[in-house]
Amino acid sequence: MSSGSRQTRSSVEEVNTDSLRTPWSPAATRRDSLPRYANDGWRARTSLHRRLQLSTLSPALNERDENFRRLYLVISITLGEACAPSLGPVPWRRHLPASSLLGPAIAPNEDLLFHLEHRRSPSGPTLQPQGASYQEALLFASPIVASISSDIIDEKMNWDTKRYADATKRYTDYFSPKPEVTVPKQIKRTFPALAAIILLLLFLSGSFSNVNSRFWSSTDPRFPRKIWQIWKVGSLDFQIKDLEVARSWIQKNPTYRYEVLTDDNDMAYVEREYGPDGLNRLDIVHVYKNLNLKIIKADLLRYMVMYVEGGLYTDIDVEAVRPISKFIPERYNERDVDMVIGVEIDEPLFADHPVLGPKCQSFVQWTFMCKPRLPVMMRLIETIMAWLKQVAEEQGVTIAAIQLDFDQVISGTGPSAFTKAILAEMSEREGRDIKWKTFSDMEESKLVGNILVNNVEAFAAGQGHSNAGNHESRHSLIKHHYHASHWPEQHPRFNHPMYGEVERCNWDWNCVKQWDQDTADWETLPEEEKNRRLAQKEFEDRERAERERIEREREEREQLEREQREQREKEDRDRKEQGGLVS
Repeated sequence: MSSGSRQTRSSVEEVNTDSLRTPWSPAATRRDSLPRYANDGWRARTSLHRRLQLSTLSPALNERDENFRRLYLVISITLGEACAPSLGPVPWRRHLPASSLLGPAIAPNEDLLFHLEHRRSPSGPTLQPQGASYQEALLFASPIVASISSDIIDEKMNWDTKRYADATKRYTDYFSPKPEVTVPKQIKRTFPALAAIILLLLFLSGSFSNVNSRFWSSTDPRFPRKIWQIWKVGSLDFQIKDLEVARSWIQKNPTYRYEVLTDDNDMAYVEREYGPDGLNRLDIVHVYKNLNLKIIKADLLRYMVMYVEGGLYTDIDVEAVRPISKFIPERYNERDVDMVIGVEIDEPLFADHPVLGPKCQSFVQWTFMCKPRLPVMMRLIETIMAWLKQVAEEQGVTIAAIQLDFDQVISGTGPSAFTKAILAEMSEREGRDIKWKTFSDMEESKLVGNILVNNVEAFAAGQGHSNAGNHESRHSLIKHHYHASHWPEQHPRFNHPMYGEVERCNWDWNCVKQWDQDTADWETLPEEEKNRRLAQKEFEDRERAERERIEREREEREQLEREQREQREKEDRDRKEQGGLVS
């Protein structure tokens, strides 16, 4: 059958193998009015179309030809064509319109195509299921369009019966190099440029990050099964109270790995993971190495570990009440959760208070979970570094010499900084402004932007405010003992000379109101009255301090006696066991 009488098939099911016994030429589809490079491009596309039809003759071959179909679509788009669902020939368009890459000029095939205009929705970056495979085809095929097009453009379609019978031949065999193929210079110059344009548009559009994110984050949809803690010494040197609390995590989670970073090995970890052999963030290594404030280093290090490793971080004085497997309620799929956090302080009534306002709404950062390489962790690290640099400049000192009060620590690296970063991440992911009211007075957990927020009972039960409940609640997951929370001694809170710290009210409304009234009245008193009251307070403070010292010494003696008794009992057991072995 001549090419002039050959009819165009509307679907691949109508292909007749008898009509393909003679070499096929794309000359019948050539249009005299088209320029040479357009004709050559049309021949390449028609050749591909013909091969695609032949590849569907065998179901076995059809299964393996998915990438070949994608490549056909890439060539068609590169030439500026509209790909019909039937994959049949369509009119050639000489110029490459922008809409062919960015809009509905590409008519989607239900199985293989999608509208590129849907790659980014108003609510944030999204990717349709069939869109992911199509975009991968673009990323895979575009760089090699130039190298394979020369084999396609002038290749003779020498189809015979033997080739049709070889249904198991892989599609890559059809692209083996053919000798003596001549490609016009215009095509050689055009295809690499078009391939580069496609990749550039994909990268600039922002959807590229959705495709390649799997190369920069964990491919495991689960959270890493590892528990991280940070303390002054290693687990072998823990005090009894720290050891008992740490053991609770291992006992409740026997299949998890456990590691402690200490004051002795933390720098080695930072240099390995963030140095030239790791992330090559020497700026982060420099800042961490020069910091002298231990609480700032502890906050910064937990974020750095969670960015690189993921898993669960918990302070040394936090006890596991329930297994980590209970941290994500059954109604959620672990694949859909990137972080697990909990509410710490939920006291929005104090939002306008001059002292309590900045810290009245916050998430817990003494215990949280995340998957590795989350951008929110790196943004938080970089924000802290910028803040430290700003503080050093304001104080006219180096980062090693900065001094911070309690509120600066909370807002710079602590719960307030952590909360601000999380809310910003949620807002970016959701495409709308996420406020604290979303989590205020929350009875059940919520998943917002793939970040799971548990209610206040989960990670902060028993704290006496924010309707936190107690550790007997079904929502309670951990217990914070606070015995390692002595850092405020080096970073004092705002302390009124007469009425002390408002934090002692523990968010009690009446107490805070009275403190506000007393401090306001204080400013109206004459200096003589202020001095008299301060002298009386100083005497009372000395007496109270002496009572506290005596009580503390008594507790330390009891603790020492208990440890000595336990040590003697252990030695007695060891001697008995050794005696039994000898006998």
